[in-house]
Amino acid sequence: LTMVTINVAPKLKFMEGSRFRPWIIPIGLDIHVISPPSNQTQYLDVGVQFGAGFEYQLWKAFKLGADARYHLTANMTNTTNNYFQAGPYVGISF
Repeated sequence: LTMVTINVAPKLKFMEGSRFRPWIIPIGLDIHVISPPSNQTQYLDVGVQFGAGFEYQLWKAFKLGADARYHLTANMTNTTNNYFQAGPYVGISF
């Protein structure tokens, strides 16, 4: 099973002006493109995501953070596409 997820989710950040900033995603839109093992047909599934995390400003626009997100889908395909993900990230603010 191969899946590509396209998501749009607003981050609500707290503690403006601080180097440490926690944030939440109250709700976001997910679009999943799923390719079954047969590779004969593409499937689309839509859903929402919820998340929380934090980031720390290392230097100017460079950030180091961690987050956790849960993706809840409409299950419009023959596969189960709900999943949880967590991990660190490095980012550049603009």
